[in-house]
Amino acid sequence: MATLERIRNRAGVLVGVVIGMALLAFVLGDLFSQGGAAFRGDRFEIAEIAGKSIPYKHFRNEVDELTEINKFSSGQSSIDAETREQIRNQVWQRMTREYIMTDEYDELGIDVSSEELWDMVQGENIHPMIRQIFTNPETGQVNTMAIIRFLKSYDQDPTGQRRAYWLYLEDQMVRERKFTKFSNLINKGLHVSTPESQQRAQLNNKSIDFNFLMQNFSAIPDSLVEITDDDLEDYYEDHKQLYKQSANRDIEYVAFEIEPTEKDVEAARDYVQEMDEDFRKTSETEEFINLNSDVPFDDTYYNSEELSDSIAGFMSSANIGDIYGPYREEESFKLSKLNDIKYLPDSVRARHILIQPSRQRRNIQNAQSRADSLKQEIEQGADFSALASEHSDDRQTAAEGGNLGWIKQGEMAPALTDSAFFASTGEVKLVQSQYGFHILEVLEKGPATKKVQVATLVRRIEPSSKTYQNVYSEASKFAGQNQTYDDFQESLRNKDLTKRMANNVQINSKSLPGLEDARSLIRAAFDTKEKKIITSNNDPIFEISDKFIIGFVTDVSKEGIASLEEVKNDVRVKVKENKKASILKERFNEALGDSKSLAPVADKMGLQIMEANDINYDTYSIPGAGSEPKVVGAATAMEEGQLSFPIHGENGVFLIEVTNMEEGQNMTPQMLQQREMQRLQRTAAFDAFTALKDAAEIEDKRHKFY
Repeated sequence: MATLERIRNRAGVLVGVVIGMALLAFVLGDLFSQGGAAFRGDRFEIAEIAGKSIPYKHFRNEVDELTEINKFSSGQSSIDAETREQIRNQVWQRMTREYIMTDEYDELGIDVSSEELWDMVQGENIHPMIRQIFTNPETGQVNTMAIIRFLKSYDQDPTGQRRAYWLYLEDQMVRERKFTKFSNLINKGLHVSTPESQQRAQLNNKSIDFNFLMQNFSAIPDSLVEITDDDLEDYYEDHKQLYKQSANRDIEYVAFEIEPTEKDVEAARDYVQEMDEDFRKTSETEEFINLNSDVPFDDTYYNSEELSDSIAGFMSSANIGDIYGPYREEESFKLSKLNDIKYLPDSVRARHILIQPSRQRRNIQNAQSRADSLKQEIEQGADFSALASEHSDDRQTAAEGGNLGWIKQGEMAPALTDSAFFASTGEVKLVQSQYGFHILEVLEKGPATKKVQVATLVRRIEPSSKTYQNVYSEASKFAGQNQTYDDFQESLRNKDLTKRMANNVQINSKSLPGLEDARSLIRAAFDTKEKKIITSNNDPIFEISDKFIIGFVTDVSKEGIASLEEVKNDVRVKVKENKKASILKERFNEALGDSKSLAPVADKMGLQIMEANDINYDTYSIPGAGSEPKVVGAATAMEEGQLSFPIHGENGVFLIEVTNMEEGQNMTPQMLQQREMQRLQRTAAFDAFTALKDAAEIEDKRHKFY
């Protein structure tokens, strides 16, 4: 009973301990599994700037917002990869400045009031961005009524795009004005002292002629120079700041090309030949092409100069239904049929109003209704240009009354171009394209010429699945047999494979030599140790463009000061140069002795006396010697007739003698003071921002996400 009682009394403690241990195990398990919730925050951090964390989601939202702004302002429904990359970089620059400068603005009391913003939009000091968008091209003046109409109507846009665009413009203007105030504050604190400007004026107005002797470093054989490890370490310690570096990798890789074989070429040719008879017989040419060709039907009408050389001659004299081919053009086999003949102008002059549906709700009916309404207004006598300026979503042409200028076929959306070429002059049409609804008016047409519509059946010469699998198998076998760097090198020596190298690859690099889009390989390389095979999810094969890539990281350099081992070759060059300079200085001093001129030294050392004329403080290059700022600096500080000591220059050691000196009055101290102030004011704000940026200790982690 006593034992049972003790168990009852201690049960509460026991249960508490068990539960506590279980909770502790759960917490510790969460902490150490995949980094733990407490430590996983940085996985979703795209950067740290001045101690402030930037979440990836925040960065992505700004990229998405600017992407939509870009689409709206350009009238495009999609953007290409290059533009997307430019937008990401633009957001990064904008966000970096914001995170760095916000505290500075707050500390300095810099802000932009609502009254200032109004003045930039509608007041006496209209911002250049507003001027660019709302200037009347006919008068060159800002159309203030257009600004007011836009401000009154942008909230009525059901897509929300006009409002988002305007808020973006306001934000840009406010950011720019704040930085301008910051720049002005810095510029007000700049000063060039009178003694400084007087000294610079004296140096700039002094023109000198001098003779010189030069002995190049190469005059000393390397065998006469002994370099020890202590020499290298001493130089490195004294010049560490010269060897700052960003994180980078050296990569060696081999590429297995995925190229069509002869069988693939024959297969493409056979396919076109087999289609020949059916292509001749079909009366549904467009449908036939869209079903059987690698390239869809092109309904454009071309003149003979616009056709390829392969078919231009045939099509100029052919009848409708005649077929040319099969023929090979570039990397395809083709059959071309003359499908139609029309007499059309080469170009038309037109204008349009673009109404885009919502990209969020895809309210096509609303956009079409709005376009119909505007078309009716124009047909009832409303001014087309005024309506385009106020309502068109194509902001580039809206400022010019919707003017598209002279356009040729193929230069714009197919639906828009076709309507323009087949419409009558003065006709107003409603056209739908991938960008939205266009109210289109043809203003003028060029002279009509014969044009042909050619239906082309295309079969691309491409690697078959079997070819693809064969190349992949070859790459896979190579990767399996070469898991170590030594095996990789040995295998390359024994096989007919070309090793490619990419040195100093930066963490945000996008391409490598011969590889345009190598981002996946580069990201994986920065997670790979030195002399190890590069893998992604344990897979060593990277498919990039039309190649399978297998690579190794051959060198890892971390951000900061490069180690002596990493820069030993560069350090050795400088140490060798310094030692040679010391030897040359000794030779010059021995030859110089008590001489007061260059001639005896030249005789003893077998050197030729050279001349440098009209040299001043701002001169960098010496005739026959190259860029030598140290020598020029020494010469401008000497007196006429004075002989210098041996000077360690960029390319060798010099001995100079000033032969003539003239004092001019080309630059007054006031002129130099003004010039220097202008130079400082041009760069001071940027230099200040750069200093703040360096102090912010930015940790860029974009490479983890892009």
